[in-house]
Amino acid sequence: MPCRSHRFLRTSQGRVTPQIRLVFRRSHSRENSNDPEEKLMDVIASAMGFLPDFLPRSAKGELSFEGIAEIKKEFCPESSLAAATIGIVKPFPSPCILLQAEMAFKKDEAICASQLGFGFRDQPVPSLRAVHATVNTAAREAGLRFHRNWRIPARSVITTVFKQRGMAEADEDLSWWNASGGRRLDALPVRVKAKKNGESVQALVIPTDR
Repeated sequence: MPCRSHRFLRTSQGRVTPQIRLVFRRSHSRENSNDPEEKLMDVIASAMGFLPDFLPRSAKGELSFEGIAEIKKEFCPESSLAAATIGIVKPFPSPCILLQAEMAFKKDEAICASQLGFGFRDQPVPSLRAVHATVNTAAREAGLRFHRNWRIPARSVITTVFKQRGMAEADEDLSWWNASGGRRLDALPVRVKAKKNGESVQALVIPTDR
């Protein structure tokens, strides 16, 4: 596809986008950070741009945000941090779950909150939830599972970091996670590394041998 073509493509939202904009690089402009096309490029880059063979031989053991930053700096400095984090976690040889926690509703609460104008019931209150979850290949092969949009345990370091900002880590257990219907994750010791990022928290959930 010639990069100077001015043919147009129609997006899923109905917008018409000139093909000249669909170049395979990401703008680092802050004004474009919430653009749907910018977010799409992050997803594509994280899915296609970080194959296992591209990770350094030293990429093993317990993953950390500092380690992700070092790999990004050396091997993919032009990638966005969002794409690099997801893209490095997915093929990393050690089991890891990447979470993004934000204030959000349950599915039925979200429906209720959208039905404004009905005064016969109280509006639901959002709670801190794992709105995105990436279970890497090594974790899946080890039998780990995780359910998106589950409420963050009050005693988790993720909750602490959301309230106090900064970064922190703690030893926890997946059995702390449960749904309002009574479902609970299987017991498994994990180390949780969390950092505040704007109005959300990113967390690495890593099985331990303790």
